[in-house]
Amino acid sequence: MSPDDDVYLTVTPFGTVKAIFPCDFGFELDGPADAVSHIRRVMRLATNGQGQLISEGNVEPEDYYYFCQPPGSFITIFPPFGVKFETL
Repeated sequence: MSPDDDVYLTVTPFGTVKAIFPCDFGFELDGPADAVSHIRRVMRLATNGQGQLISEGNVEPEDYYYFCQPPGSFITIFPPFGVKFETL
């Protein structure tokens, strides 16, 4: 993890996970295995603003924040300090 990476703190019923978006490309989940599995299950059911399924291979930070914490998932995502998104 580099200092330039965006890290989204993700709280689940199974623990806290760091969702790391490197400045160049990619996505990584770092945390307890049960918590990471829970996020992946929710992510497989999520779609982005264009209706496309979200996966670890194509998730953007905005999609992760807006669409990977649906009601009832018991996931809460906190973006990095200073990151601002437009209101949907």
